Amino acid sequence: MLIPLDKNSKKVEPSQDFSHPHDSAIKVPPTRGIAKENTNENAPHNSSISYTTTEFSAGSQDLQDEQSKGYDSSTWYWEFIQTPTASSKPYLVVCHRMEDWFYPVSDYFTILRIADGELPPWNATVLLLPDDKFCAEHPYVKEAIKRRNEAPFLDTQGDNSPKLYNGWNDGVFWPESIKSTKVLRLLKDRPALVRLRGEVFWRNKGHSCSDVDFIVDRQKERLFDDCLTIHFVQGVSSAYLREFSDTGLRKGDLGVQATADIYEKRIIHPKANPNITLPYVNFCSFLIRYDPNNLVKMFNSTNYDIDAIVRHMFFRQLSEYKPCTRVSNCGGTPYTSYKCMSEGYKFHITMENSLVDGYISEKLFNGALGSGIPIYFGASDVGSYVNAKSFVYCNISRSVVDEMRTFYPRAPKPRPFLFNRTSTGFWPTEEEMFTWADGYLRSQLEPCVRRVIELDVNDTAFREVLSEPFVTNHDLLSGQYPFRGIELALDAIKNKK
Repeated sequence: MLIPLDKNSKKVEPSQDFSHPHDSAIKVPPTRGIAKENTNENAPHNSSISYTTTEFSAGSQDLQDEQSKGYDSSTWYWEFIQTPTASSKPYLVVCHRMEDWFYPVSDYFTILRIADGELPPWNATVLLLPDDKFCAEHPYVKEAIKRRNEAPFLDTQGDNSPKLYNGWNDGVFWPESIKSTKVLRLLKDRPALVRLRGEVFWRNKGHSCSDVDFIVDRQKERLFDDCLTIHFVQGVSSAYLREFSDTGLRKGDLGVQATADIYEKRIIHPKANPNITLPYVNFCSFLIRYDPNNLVKMFNSTNYDIDAIVRHMFFRQLSEYKPCTRVSNCGGTPYTSYKCMSEGYKFHITMENSLVDGYISEKLFNGALGSGIPIYFGASDVGSYVNAKSFVYCNISRSVVDEMRTFYPRAPKPRPFLFNRTSTGFWPTEEEMFTWADGYLRSQLEPCVRRVIELDVNDTAFREVLSEPFVTNHDLLSGQYPFRGIELALDAIKNKK
């Protein structure tokens, strides 16, 4: 028997307490499976949640069959609905799983997964919307979208307007247009609809987010002008993904607390001996999937912008001084690749695919766990989030990168290279590619190469950089940075003064 959504469902009124649980230590709840019994032992996220009934165990064929059916109506739930009791934390509703970015702030919320048959309350705080059929067809999601579309626009100019800001403030981007046009809708008796934007180098160029209340983004440049954007630092999620993914920590992995202790230099690196003398037997590591001598194949196989060529050109240029080692067979995931760096390398090339402010991926964060000094190219505002004294920053002129991009414009694959060449066919030769890129980048990379050489020959200077904490702002690791952004965005659409 199916349970009607609005007739027999127990309504939950959670407290909207936005207190910060991470005052001194980093804590994250364990990952959740589908509850098998009516017991708090299997409750998702925290022990304040209990269930009225559940009939299917995790991974059962019955559950898989139900999930594969989809939904023909917006008014019914499955018969294995589970109703949570009231929580002292605001609710976060997810369809299948939490997005990677949300792990650092997860302990501020009570997590409800509708794929597990959990029935969220209508005053749930946030509903994450992945772009998949299951989520789009779920009756709770359909009703949440309907309620948002019917919600009144906020008056952003009158006496009763909410508190708004200009530009970036506490990790939230406030576009000027929200003050002059009606785009923000009142949050009442519905969850805020939120979507995560994808990688910076393949995303669409769309300029609207009219179907959600705010966007969560890993970069701070290419922004929508009709909703709020909350910034998060992608690399922070690395330790949380190692510890709280489906597989969890495995032997030799660094969890959240150990990662934070190393970043903040509360403990020495596990590879160090008591005298903090690391056995540096190798010069420099470069973890890369693609062969640095076959860049044409890399661009032919990926959606990378031309920015991605910088790290390969630096690898070649630095190797003119002393050979760097390409590491290509590192097992595990991108979040555990730091283990391949901690094999006696003094330096690690940890450069981004794209030069975009705010976009700081797991690469630099892995390098900071590699027991050597990271060498970084990427976000020019990286020093706003981590300690710039703890790594070598390669400062490539934005105008140079912009000009290089005009020779490899964004287009469906295969994308043409537009610089002059003698080769026939669609692609340049490897030599033509290197010659073209070297003409733009050699002089730009030379100061960075000189700095690495200086640290390599001067052990005192090397140790000074190595002793610098990678992270000095505890809010970044504890999740308070993006959570404050969520608070501000929610206060605005709730029309709080």
